[in-house]
Amino acid sequence: MSTQKAGAALVTGATAGLGAAYAEELAARGHNLLLVARDQARLESAAAGLAERSSVEVSMLSADLSTP
Repeated sequence: MSTQKAGAALVTGATAGLGAAYAEELAARGHNLLLVARDQARLESAAAGLAERSSVEVSMLSADLSTP
């Protein structure tokens, strides 16, 4: 069994669809997360849920990546 730490992952679109699924899977594998999404309220809810269900650090950034 490896003792290597999982590291961190940046997940965009983390409040729904594939982004949310990737965030769940990465958290389950022990990765700390930086979640990015447009909707601040949904982002906070997703981050709180992931932090509660896993033992990883979850940071967040509210941003619309389609705008400069």
